[in-house]
Amino acid sequence: MAWTTKTLAELPFLIVGPMLRKVTPNTINVFIVTRDDCQARLKLYKHNGNTAAPDELDTGAYTPMLKIGAHMFVNVISLSLGANMTPGITYGYNVEFNIGGTEYSLWNISVYDGITNILKIAIPSLIFKIGGLDRLLPTFVLPPIDKAKLRVIHGSCRKPHGEGLDAMEQVYKILHYTANNPDNVTNPSDRRPQMMFLTGDQIYADDVSPILLDMINKYAQLLLGWDENLAPLGCDVANMAPGARADNIINVAKFSVDEKVAGSHLMKLREFIIMYCMVWSNALWKEDPAKPGFPALPAFADLFPGTPEEETKTYVVPPSVPLANPWPTQVTFKTGEFDTYEKQCSYLAQFYQALNKNMRAILANIPSYMICDDHEITDDLFYNGSWFDGAINNSALGKRICTSGMAAYALFQDWGNKPEDYISGQPGGTLLNYIYNVSNNNPDAPAIWNAISDIVLPELYAPVLQTPVLRHKAGSLNWHYYYEVSNAYEFLVLDTRTMRVFHEGNDGVPGLMSEDALTKQIALPGSSKSKALIFVISPTPVIGVNYIEKRKEDANSNFIKKRFANKQQLDLEHWSFDKKAYEHLYSKLFSRNPNATFLQVIMLGGDVHYAYSSRMQYWANQPYMEGSVVRKMTIAGLCASSFRNEVSASNVGMGERIFEVYTKAYHGDILDDVIDKSVVYGWQNLSLGKLSIPISGTSGYVLALPHNVTFDGETPATFDRNRELSTPYENDYANITNDPYHDWHYRIAPVKRTDPGYVPAPANGYTLDSYKSYTAAHRAVYEKAGQGGKFIVGYNNMGDIMLESGPQGIGYVYHQIWWASDEDRKNYENDPNFPDMGLPYTIHKIDMNLYNEPALNNP
Repeated sequence: MAWTTKTLAELPFLIVGPMLRKVTPNTINVFIVTRDDCQARLKLYKHNGNTAAPDELDTGAYTPMLKIGAHMFVNVISLSLGANMTPGITYGYNVEFNIGGTEYSLWNISVYDGITNILKIAIPSLIFKIGGLDRLLPTFVLPPIDKAKLRVIHGSCRKPHGEGLDAMEQVYKILHYTANNPDNVTNPSDRRPQMMFLTGDQIYADDVSPILLDMINKYAQLLLGWDENLAPLGCDVANMAPGARADNIINVAKFSVDEKVAGSHLMKLREFIIMYCMVWSNALWKEDPAKPGFPALPAFADLFPGTPEEETKTYVVPPSVPLANPWPTQVTFKTGEFDTYEKQCSYLAQFYQALNKNMRAILANIPSYMICDDHEITDDLFYNGSWFDGAINNSALGKRICTSGMAAYALFQDWGNKPEDYISGQPGGTLLNYIYNVSNNNPDAPAIWNAISDIVLPELYAPVLQTPVLRHKAGSLNWHYYYEVSNAYEFLVLDTRTMRVFHEGNDGVPGLMSEDALTKQIALPGSSKSKALIFVISPTPVIGVNYIEKRKEDANSNFIKKRFANKQQLDLEHWSFDKKAYEHLYSKLFSRNPNATFLQVIMLGGDVHYAYSSRMQYWANQPYMEGSVVRKMTIAGLCASSFRNEVSASNVGMGERIFEVYTKAYHGDILDDVIDKSVVYGWQNLSLGKLSIPISGTSGYVLALPHNVTFDGETPATFDRNRELSTPYENDYANITNDPYHDWHYRIAPVKRTDPGYVPAPANGYTLDSYKSYTAAHRAVYEKAGQGGKFIVGYNNMGDIMLESGPQGIGYVYHQIWWASDEDRKNYENDPNFPDMGLPYTIHKIDMNLYNEPALNNP
C-alpha cells in the first residue's frame, strides 16, 4: 500500500510554530502556520519565578490569518508594547486563537484539535502561575546593553537527508540548562543565549530526497489543494515524479545543479511551502506503527516502480583455473538506486527523531534571524551574469522556479526578519496579496506571477562597456536588514545573492556585493552610527580558509579544466575571489562610525560545511575608496556549518562538489597556525597604471631577492606576502620598500583550540564529571589522530558566541563549536547519558585587542 498523509483530523491545528522571530524592547513577532482559519493574538508575561504569579504586561489585538490553501493559514503575529521590556528579565508569551468565536491558548489548543503530546514548545523548568494553574509557555530574554553579557547562537545548512546527527539539537540543551540564568552569572556558559542567526540553507530545495518529495507532493494536495501547470513554461510535465526531474532542471530551467541530485528539485511554490513545514515541525511526519520512534516513509517500489532492489551477476570461471573450492557462479547485491534509498531512509529517520524531540521548542524560545543563500532556491543562485541570463532571462521555467523559491523564502523567513516590510502599502504586503491570489484564485495567471517576480527577483543590468550588476527593481523587496541594541552594538545582515557585481564580465567569478549594495547595506542602515562593535552576518564567510581558497584559485590547472566544465562546479563564490568587493567591504565598515578611529567587528558566516575561527588586525592610512584617514580595526571571523550535512568518505560521489566532497577530512591537519597566516598590503592604484613594489627579505630561501611585485591595471592592488612569495614562514620576507607607501595593511591568522579560562557548562543536566570524562575521551581519540578539531571542525556543528570585556572594548570573543565525532557516537552508543550531539569540544578564543602596527622599511 502506498504511503499516505495523515488525515486532516489527525493533523494538529498548529502545523508550524510558534516560531519566535524579531524581538525588540517594544515589539514581539511570532510566526505560525495553522490548519484552520482563525484570528490570533499575542499576550506577554514577565516571569516572576515558578511560585509567584507572572505580571501580565500586554495583549495584542486579534488579527486574521493569510489563507494560502484550503487547509493552510499563515501569519507573523505582532505585539507592540506600551512600555519597553528590560534586558536580563525572562519573558513568556502566549498565542491566543479565536476559532469560530471560541478562544483557545497554547496550553489548551488540544481541546480543539484533539491532538496531544506534539506541541513541545516550552522549557519545562519555567512555570507560569496563571489563574492559579501551572502553565508552560515559550520564553525569551532580550539582548543585553552590556556587550559582555551577550550570547549568540549561529549556524547554517540543515538538510533532512544529510549525513550525521542534527547539531541544532544542542541549542535546546543550552536553553534547557540556562533557562533560569538570563543575565548575572559568573560562568559565561551558564548565561541564556538571547539571539540565534541562521545564516542560510535552511532548506535544500535543490537536493531533496525523492522519499521526502513524494511526501511533500501529497501534503501539498491535502493542505493547499491548488496546483500549478508548468507545461506552458516548457516543462515536460510527464517527468515530474520524484527522481525524474533532472532534464527539466538542467536542460529546461538551465540550472547548474549536479545531475545526481537534480531529479527531485523543488519546482512549484506549493512544494517550497510544504518543504518549510517539513523541516521546522514534526506535525506532518507520521510514526511507523511497526517501529516506534521511526518515521513511516514511502516504499522503494512505490517511488521507483519497475526498478529492482537487487540484481544478480553471473561469473564464469575458466576451466584452466584450478580451484579446490569453486567460485560462486552467481552473486546477488543491492542495486545502486536501492542502496541510496536505504541510506536516505536512515538519514531521514535521524532527522525525524531530532525534529520530534525539541525542534519546535528551540524555534519558540529564542528569537531567530535568517538570511537567504542559494540552497533555499537552487545551487549557484544568481552565480554570475551568464547564469542569470540562462536561468532567468532565457528560461521561463527557471524564472518561475526562482520566483517560487524566493516567494516562499519571503513568506517563511524574511517576513519574520522585518515584519515592517510586510504591512499594507509596503512591497512585502503587496507580495502577500499576490500569494493569496495565486493560492485562492488562479495559480496559473501570468500577470500575477510576473508581478511576484518583479517583487522578489533582481534584474541584470549590463549596458555596453559597463560592469554588469544585479540590482533591485523599483517596488521590490530588500533582503538585507539591520538590528541595533541601544548605542552598544549592531547587526548588519547582508544579502550576498541579489546585488552582485561581475567585474570580470558575465562569465567571471562574482563580487558578492556591488558598490551600491555596500552603500545600502553597510553605510546607510541605522539611526545612530556611533557603535564601536559591529556584527556582520554574511551567508558566505568573509574571512575564508586560505589553505582551501588558495587551492580553488589554483584550480585552473589542466586537471581541473578537463574535469569541470564551469566555474560553478568549483564553487568559486568566496569573498576573496573578487578583490574590489572584498577590500571595499572592510573599508566600508568605517562609514558606520566616522568618528571612531578603531572598530571591533565580529563576522558570522556558514555555507562551507566546516567550522573555524579567524582573527584579523587591520591598519589603514587610506581605506580603499573611502578617503585619506587613519582607521584601525580588529575582526573575529566566525564560521559555523553545517547543522546537518557533513560528508564522509562513504558518501563521496553522491553529488558533492570538489573541495567540499569530504568535509570530515578537513577535521584533521587541513591547516595550522603557520601555513595559513596571511599578511596583505594594499594600494588604491586608481589610475590603473603599472605599479611595481620592490620587496626585500631574508636570503637563502626560494626566491632570489630583491624581488619586484608588479601590478598592471589592478585596482585595488594587493600583495599577500605569504602566499605570493611561496614560503609559509611569515617573517622570511618581512620588508616592503614601500615606494609608493601602502594604503592599508592587515594580518589574518587562524585561531586554534584553547583552554578558555572557564569550564563550559554541561548541557541538559549532565554532571561536570561526566562532561570531563566525555571530553577526555574525545581528546584521547583526536589528539592521537593529529589535532583533529583544533582549527577546523568537519562534523555537523553549531557555533556559540560569548564576549569578554577588555581595555579597548571587547577583550576576547569565545567561539564554542559544539559537535560530536563518529568515535564519540560509537564509544558511547550504549550510554543513555551521553550527549549524543556532543559538547563544545572546540573552543576558539579570539583576541580583539589591537596591537602596534609592525615596523616597515619606510613608514
